[in-house]
Amino acid sequence: MDTSAKIWKVVVTLYESKITSKLMFYRRTLHSQRKGELSMKDFLVKIKGCCDHLASCGEIISEHKHITVILNGLSSDYESVITIVTSSQLPYTVQGVVSMLLDAEARQQLVSTEISSSANVVSHQSS
Repeated sequence: MDTSAKIWKVVVTLYESKITSKLMFYRRTLHSQRKGELSMKDFLVKIKGCCDHLASCGEIISEHKHITVILNGLSSDYESVITIVTSSQLPYTVQGVVSMLLDAEARQQLVSTEISSSANVVSHQSS
């Protein structure tokens, strides 16, 4: 084997090694995402970023897997959305799930605000 072929083989081996370690890192990062205290938008952006990083390494995440990762990262606050998506006869798109989750978060925030307002009214009436 000539010198240039040996050099090329070393470069390919190093590149493949780097890609493999990046893939493992991004896969683990993707599957460990949890919404926690993040806003829904921030949570979804983190997952999208992981999917984009994997795609840049040559691993395309399917709609089904993307949705599964999103649903697995949610708390029981979103159980109704999880149930709707997982029991549907027709598959949802990522965009459809994203829209449902953003709407659900907005409704939860509205209800929380209304409860706080009601508690303040009751508190002031008791005084």
